[in-house]
Amino acid sequence: HNLEGFAELSFFSEDLGGIRAKCRPDWISKDSKIVVDLKTTQDASPKGFQKSIANFGYHIQAAFYLRTLQNLGFDSHDFVFIAIEKTAPFCVCVYRASAEMIEEGNKKVDEAIDKILWCKENDSYPDYTPNEIETIELPPWMTKKKEQRPSDEEIILF
Repeated sequence: HNLEGFAELSFFSEDLGGIRAKCRPDWISKDSKIVVDLKTTQDASPKGFQKSIANFGYHIQAAFYLRTLQNLGFDSHDFVFIAIEKTAPFCVCVYRASAEMIEEGNKKVDEAIDKILWCKENDSYPDYTPNEIETIELPPWMTKKKEQRPSDEEIILF
């Protein structure tokens, strides 16, 4: 296919609950129906890239970009990921976000908008730390010691 489009254009909207929003797709088709995002990844296989989507919230980005563009009057409905592995042989896969993925992403966008509006209304922007110093420990995997019990087959020397 010889699709025409535009790379790295910025789009601004104020229709997300009164919040100013910006998206900058890596590429958008000339008719604005297809939005493409390039992602580097350790594993471009379907299972590997699903993990990246979950770990990095790519479904939220996809839903947010489509919603922002739709709010501006564009007929954007397909979000395509081009996943490129970071190491040789640099395998590439192209994936279209499913309707279910966009729906789940939209739920997270709604949650974020609600949280931002609450923060603005209450002039409070909570972070990870309460109003006091907390004690932090090493992660459990660094301090767990394997219990060493002799098995029935082992010979114990004294």
